[in-house]
Amino acid sequence: MAEVNAFSPANVAKATARIPQTDSGTLRVWSNRARTQGLVEFAAGCERELAVRPFDMTAKLADTHGAWSESTRELTLQAAIAYAFTELPARAYERSLIRLIATNSGISYPEVVARYGNRDAALVIGVRRVAEAHQIRGLYP
Repeated sequence: MAEVNAFSPANVAKATARIPQTDSGTLRVWSNRARTQGLVEFAAGCERELAVRPFDMTAKLADTHGAWSESTRELTLQAAIAYAFTELPARAYERSLIRLIATNSGISYPEVVARYGNRDAALVIGVRRVAEAHQIRGLYP
């Protein structure tokens, strides 16, 4: 019977293909194990994926964000942003904040809070940014 090696080129290739859909905790484990086995490129791939994630992701969330990224890979920036708002439409409270920012070019964050109110403006901006970031990920250099 042939010996099974978890770090064989075939297994590493399969794991590499799964990196974008893998939960963040597993990616950290894989990266550490890969470094101890001298699999520097695989470890670097895990670390690159972790670096572009704004927070730890479950496998399901990573898969969703990966699908968004893949869907926008060939789009222009403008088309990718339009896709982001189509795939994850802004909620009513987000739309009012977006309108405020769009109609007041150069508005500062304190001005946003003063006009929008202290209704989690930073959270709304952050949530939109995270969604858009993964939906336009294919456009990153």
